[in-house]
Amino acid sequence: MRPQLVLLLGVAIAGVAFAVNAPAAPIVVVDAVDTQTHLAAPQDINEGMEALQSAFQKDKNSMWNAQEKDGYVFDPSKKSTRGYDVDGRQEAVNVGPGMQTTADGQILSRSGPRSRQRREVPPHKYIVRLKNGADYPPLDLHAKIAEHNRLIRLPPSTEKDKHELVPSQIDHEYDFGTWKGYAGQFSPDFVKELESREEVEYVEEDMMMWAWGIEAEAMVETVDGQGQVNDDEHKDLSVNHLAATQGNRSVSLHAEALLHAEAPVNGRNVHFEYYSMMAPSWGLTRVSQRQRDLREDYSYMSSAGVGVDVYIIDSGVFEEHEDFEGRAFNIANFVPGEERTDTCGHGTHVAGIIAGHHFGVAKAARIHAIKVLDSDGQGSTSQVLAGIDYMIQHAINNPNPKKVINMSLGGRFSRTVNDAVRAAVSQHGLPFFVAAGNTGDDACRYSPASAEGAFAVGASDRSDRIGWYSCVGSCVAMFGPGSGITSDWIRSPTSVHIMDGTSMASPHVAGVAALFLGAGNMYSSAQDLYKDLIAYSTQNAISGLWSNDQRTTMNLVYNKLEDLTDKSLIKSQDRLEAHGPEEKEDNVLGEKTGG
Repeated sequence: MRPQLVLLLGVAIAGVAFAVNAPAAPIVVVDAVDTQTHLAAPQDINEGMEALQSAFQKDKNSMWNAQEKDGYVFDPSKKSTRGYDVDGRQEAVNVGPGMQTTADGQILSRSGPRSRQRREVPPHKYIVRLKNGADYPPLDLHAKIAEHNRLIRLPPSTEKDKHELVPSQIDHEYDFGTWKGYAGQFSPDFVKELESREEVEYVEEDMMMWAWGIEAEAMVETVDGQGQVNDDEHKDLSVNHLAATQGNRSVSLHAEALLHAEAPVNGRNVHFEYYSMMAPSWGLTRVSQRQRDLREDYSYMSSAGVGVDVYIIDSGVFEEHEDFEGRAFNIANFVPGEERTDTCGHGTHVAGIIAGHHFGVAKAARIHAIKVLDSDGQGSTSQVLAGIDYMIQHAINNPNPKKVINMSLGGRFSRTVNDAVRAAVSQHGLPFFVAAGNTGDDACRYSPASAEGAFAVGASDRSDRIGWYSCVGSCVAMFGPGSGITSDWIRSPTSVHIMDGTSMASPHVAGVAALFLGAGNMYSSAQDLYKDLIAYSTQNAISGLWSNDQRTTMNLVYNKLEDLTDKSLIKSQDRLEAHGPEEKEDNVLGEKTGG
């Protein structure tokens, strides 16, 4: 029976400062000293990553105790069990930054801690949803706010005592098409005034939302010449120079095979040119296979996602990362007091899964990042709504019909967030992919996973089982790889990171959607694209449902390229030439810093 997960939303799993005397046993890590010339061979990297992730998953319940109040807390009485080295021998393995175990499970060293405290929205913050067709702003609203604020500035008096001393102000205004709204700070008595107004549909309290990503804390570490972890220095795994040595033979991770095929698409034959290569992340292999075999190469189209604009509402993106090849742009920021770039890492990781040259499903797509989550991966619903509103306006003014939206975040059920997502899909035809949630229960309890028109994605692991954290239920439309996913990070232009979460599953599906659009498929609505994704998915591939809830889909996303493979058409090619970026977008366009 699967243990019930009690997870404090958005709190990342963190290491705890802890040290013991290291025995003389050799230390084995996935990375090596010199990223240019001394990395393990590609197959060793993949096997090492697989062993690391497997050990981490296996030890999750023994290493961490779920505490309802404080989230995941390390229990020092339950040390991590054994891992495997890259040759498969039981030896030692990293299970976090500076965290290692020997064959008998002894913890060698730890660096940390790294924790993220859950925050709450300041009191008296509300979102007002107006009735369909109601204009904003009503002519008398600002006058009433001004009068209210005048009263609370008065000297003590009977008139002033009738009001709480909370000034009212409007922070955001929204226009989702058929309905408009605004958010701000309002005193309780002023909220009652708002709720009684003829043009108001409802008033909802502002609340926090979180990135649905869990840090697996398996950052690639460096080792000094004596085989000891150097916690003060991190040399990142380079994504552009993954040259490796295997004996006396140099091996390139870029070695690929060029394939061609013809296949019917919407009643016409389309020529596909695609490639087969060793995957730098297991999720890429899995989405390109009908039958799971993670030892095999993975297939992707040479034009994967070309001409597609992907909007990512998250923590921003690290534009300078080499994996994006100049195709990533931060176009708006709604986090007060923070710069426009990604200071959290979550948004960059998500973007890499969708459109990174090495780690992405749709390797040629263009990324438009809208920042609504702060450096801790948290943001208010009013900020998320501002991001959705901005995305809609930008997408409407973007003449390119090929657009995909991904939002790997969530929180408690929110009518306004769900209404905004529904408007984006139904009124503007924007396919909206969202994370199902990491609380391990019914996704319909959370937003935006419960939104009508959203395509909510649950997470699977390497064994095609439901991720231990993944939400389930009728609101989940499909599963995608989500456990132990390697993608881009913000430490440097070549850094990578491993994360768990439905946040990682959703971009796999969004990437396949971008691949379909880039291949020339045209859809009259988001629902038509959803139907295609479901029709091509691998049916009943997922197992591990811990309840009797038969409403949960067992389908796994599939990019349908393996069905086209004709081995006789393989042509050797040493390296895929990187797709150059499209004409660079003016980042000033729509730049906004919200509060």
